[in-house]
Amino acid sequence: MIMFDLDHFKDVNDTLGHPIGDAVIRKFCEVAAIVLRPNDVFGRIGGEEFAVVLPGSSIEAACARAERIRESFAEKCLFVGDHQSIRR
Repeated sequence: MIMFDLDHFKDVNDTLGHPIGDAVIRKFCEVAAIVLRPNDVFGRIGGEEFAVVLPGSSIEAACARAERIRESFAEKCLFVGDHQSIRR
C-alpha cells in the first residue's frame, strides 16, 4: 500500500484559489492513473490525501512505483493553468 499527502496543498488553495487546487488534484490523479497497473486500486481518502493498494507487489516495487508517481507529478505540475509552481 502507498499513501500520498500532497505537500503545501493548503497554500495552493489559499494563495491561488480552489479552481487551481482542483486542477492540481486532477493532475495528480491523471499522473497516478498512468503509472499504476490496471489491477491497482487508487482512491482519494481526504482533501489532498490518496492511497493505493498494490496487489502482489513487494515493498521494493511499491517504493519504485511511488517514486515514479512523485517524479512524474512534480514534472507535470510545473505549470497548472497559467501558474508556475514554486519548488520548495
